[in-house]
Amino acid sequence: SVVWTAGIPDSAVAWYDATALTLTDGSEVTNWGDETTEGNDLSGTGATYQTGVQNGNAVVRFDGTDDHLTRSDANYTDLTQPITIICVVVDAAQGGSFERIVWRPNTDDSSFGLSWNASNSTWDIWAGNNVYGGSTAPPLILTGIVSGSNSVIRENGTQTGSGDAGDNTMQSISLGGRGGDQVLTGDIGEALVYDADLSVTGDLADEEQRLADKWGIAI
Repeated sequence: SVVWTAGIPDSAVAWYDATALTLTDGSEVTNWGDETTEGNDLSGTGATYQTGVQNGNAVVRFDGTDDHLTRSDANYTDLTQPITIICVVVDAAQGGSFERIVWRPNTDDSSFGLSWNASNSTWDIWAGNNVYGGSTAPPLILTGIVSGSNSVIRENGTQTGSGDAGDNTMQSISLGGRGGDQVLTGDIGEALVYDADLSVTGDLADEEQRLADKWGIAI
């Protein structure tokens, strides 16, 4: 895999990097450690570690049935907006089923996150309202800036949607599903959550480019 040592912004509160996992090809991922100092490790069953998938890098694969990895509400520090989420989506079905990529793992209107919206056939962000983006096929760098009426969704470094995403907080985190349903059929290489609007702090372009270079994705 590609060795990557570049730093990330101090505003990062969760960082999941498949290249940091030390597993054998095809083995189950029961814990995906947080690379920040916040300790937001994820746990779950079903997802698998796959080597050499994207630009020589490993990914975590979700089978679209029930695989997901979660940090529970009780162990997660509630984040208020603005929040930035960036995910390297290496593969996804983009079909007739919702695919929750980075999500608060619940099913009610207090949900929060970044997903494939099957009703609209686009990527979207949600914090009480939908903000729809485009439908760029993976692999892609998918970015959601959740900041009330100034929310933005970006695909491979280009803004594809904006609007009011609502004012929900991010009270927990799940990768690859909504607590066992609306699950991803595909691969995640890396996912980060920042307690800031990176377009305001000036870090957004650098972070998207860092991930694009690492994962071999043109932006």
